[in-house]
Amino acid sequence: MSPYAHISFPGNVHVFTDTAPQPVVLEELNCVVWGTAFLSERQAPPLRGFSVPDGGAINVMVCHGDTEMPDSRYGSIKSEDIEGSGLDYLALGHIHTFSGIRSAGRTVWAYPGCPLGRGFDETGEKGVIRGTVSKQGCELEFLPLPERRYVTAEVDVSGCGDIAAAVRAAVPADTAENIYRITLSGEWDEKLRPDELKKQLEKDFWHLELRDATVLKKDIWAQAAEDTLKGNFLRILRSRYDSADSPGEKEKIVMAARYGIAALEYREDM
Repeated sequence: MSPYAHISFPGNVHVFTDTAPQPVVLEELNCVVWGTAFLSERQAPPLRGFSVPDGGAINVMVCHGDTEMPDSRYGSIKSEDIEGSGLDYLALGHIHTFSGIRSAGRTVWAYPGCPLGRGFDETGEKGVIRGTVSKQGCELEFLPLPERRYVTAEVDVSGCGDIAAAVRAAVPADTAENIYRITLSGEWDEKLRPDELKKQLEKDFWHLELRDATVLKKDIWAQAAEDTLKGNFLRILRSRYDSADSPGEKEKIVMAARYGIAALEYREDM
């Protein structure tokens, strides 16, 4: 049911259809390109026991595999599998971030990542790997692509007089080219109105999402006079706060009070 089975491809496209490595010979380049197919939700280690035959050809493999999880369902690949393969270059897919140009034995390998971010789970610099592969070695470099990026940021608005100005100060100057998700955190005097704030800021961004994770600022000692468990808890901490010797110690006591109040009120936020 793969879509690849229902599309007519031009002659210069090869679709691998076997889970075991299969070769495609490019005689004019003295190169053999190996590849494996991903045919189910769990893929066996694609390089386990594989090694290229002796000869003078350049051997390259394109492969979906996971070098980070030893028991991965997505085709676990160990360093010794790469080293034992005898490949000149192993081009890997699965991880959507550039891995750096790496090696195991004489085999060079890398994840290029995706060339363009497609969501906020694919942030940061994206691009492709370019260079040359030969029997004498690989000369490869990561080439960033100057396309729109997904960027996430958190801005603490505690004590800010102007939230819009605080957001602008917290992000780079080139936001007009990228897609941003900004989370506002910290304490604020009243409930924020993200839609109104977005209207002030969105002209500076290609696209902007605002998330409000702020909490209302309040006097944490206001309930200390109550004849309750919470009141008794706060009175003890307030006594320690008043006798604390340093601002740092006072800050710790305030944080303890906030966590305690949240727990007593069955809340996850402070």
